[in-house]
Order: sequence, then C-alpha cells, then structure tokens
Amino acid sequence: MGINKLLKILKPITRDRHLCSYRGKRVAVDAYAWLYMGAYACSTELFRGTYTDKFVSFCMSRIQLMQKHGIEPVVVLDGCDLPMKNDERDERRRRVYQRKNGLVKGGSHA
Repeated sequence: MGINKLLKILKPITRDRHLCSYRGKRVAVDAYAWLYMGAYACSTELFRGTYTDKFVSFCMSRIQLMQKHGIEPVVVLDGCDLPMKNDERDERRRRVYQRKNGLVKGGSHA
C-alpha cells in the first residue's frame, strides 16, 4: 500500500538513467512491486489455483539483469501486514475476486 502519492511527489526531482550508470553500486529494490508485476502476468493461473512460478521468474530476471550490469541488488520485502490495514486489504481482495470471478464466468480471460 505504501506512501500515498509518493512517486507523484518525487517526480520533479527524478531523472531517467540507464542501468549501466549504476555499475559498481548497491541498489535497493522493492521486491513486492516486482512480485506484483510478475503476478499480474500470470493472474489467471493464480486465480484458478494452478501452480505457477512465473512471478518468481520475473523477479529473478530483474535481479539477473541488474547483476549483468554490475549492480549489487538489495532485495527489500517490507515486512508483515499491519493490522490497521486489514480492513482495506480485505476489501480490495473482495473486489478483485468479484471482478475476476465475473470475468471467468462470462468467458473472458484476463
């Protein structure tokens, strides 16, 4: 869930850079963001309960890409769920489940 609008706030001071500009450096990466992107790519399998490790492969490919460019990745997983966010998280899951269930019943494959 992160810090609301953090990327928007930081946008004015960010610069696009090629990975090679970080050669020889140690860079922290948000592994949950990568896991989320990887899970999106195999969302049908995950929804149906079909075994897949595509989301892990996605993360590993990113890590290997950084290493190929001489970057030492520090993989960060931001800890346990906070109890105060349980209601919001549960509501999001319920909405996602309803949307996915409706698509599958309707014959769509997201």
